[in-house]
This record gives sequence, structure tokens and C-alpha cells, in this order.
Amino acid sequence: NLIRLLPPNSVIKAHPSLMLSQRKIKLLSKYIQQNSQGKIKLCSNDIILEIEMLFEKKVILGPMSSLYTYANFFQSEFKKIDYID
Repeated sequence: NLIRLLPPNSVIKAHPSLMLSQRKIKLLSKYIQQNSQGKIKLCSNDIILEIEMLFEKKVILGPMSSLYTYANFFQSEFKKIDYID
């Protein structure tokens, strides 16, 4: 459902606490690629969004988290989503 909300060239980042195995990361990446017709990608867990916001403004969608505070501080945009139908 999230894939339908996102515009082309979006990137999905799994929460670091998920600690996905390499196999699951590959499966998730393939699922996202197939269901978005290649328009959305899975972000590497090595990427730190807070640091990325230092260099480029971002539009972040997600549940309320500390990213809201960082997005405001770094003049990025945070769109809160609670539940996706």
C-alpha cells in the first residue's frame, strides 16, 4: 500500500531495528521493484537519513518518530502517516 502512495523515484528505508538478513533485503528489494514497475527502490541500511538531510532537503513519509524533529531542524518535510489502507 505504501508503494501506491509514493511518487516515482522514491526510496523506501526499512527501520534499522528490523535487522533484516541479506536474503530478506533482496526479497524486499525485488518485491518493491516489481510492484512499483522499477519506480521505487529500497534504500541501503548503510544510509543515515539524518546525515542525508544535511546535504539535501528530503520529503519523508512515515509514522511519528524522531525523524520528524530532524526533518524540521534540517528544513526537510515530514508527512506523518498513521495507517495505510
